[in-house]
Amino acid sequence: MKKCPNCSKNTIDTKWLLFNKSNHTTKYCFECLSCNTKIRKQKNIILDILTVDIFTMSILVLLLTILIENYLPSFMYALIISILFFIILHFTTEYFSKLKVAEEDYCLSGLSRKGAFFALIMMALIILYTIYYLIIKPLIS
Repeated sequence: MKKCPNCSKNTIDTKWLLFNKSNHTTKYCFECLSCNTKIRKQKNIILDILTVDIFTMSILVLLLTILIENYLPSFMYALIISILFFIILHFTTEYFSKLKVAEEDYCLSGLSRKGAFFALIMMALIILYTIYYLIIKPLIS
């Protein structure tokens, strides 16, 4: 159990911290049992990018396996060690992530106002670059 950032009582379930599953959760938030505020985990941007999907994680595991294989006698030992490393990394970052009081909008969509603002800017940049490289640049050349 961890302390709620609002009421400072040990009400945050470890099951929610590690697996995002509990009886008192919405899709993205945990509801404190004593003060009924919604709590969210502060995300680590670098680790979220690295662990975004299974393909990225498998590439990282493969690269670490190749690196470790130079120091171990077997490829299987290196593979097991690299998988265990990423499992431990994932669970420690989930458990030790900072907890914040969540906005109501965040609990519905999983995106804060700042995150939505930056996502909107990135979408606009991607659209502009696509228009430039697919339409404007071929016409100029």
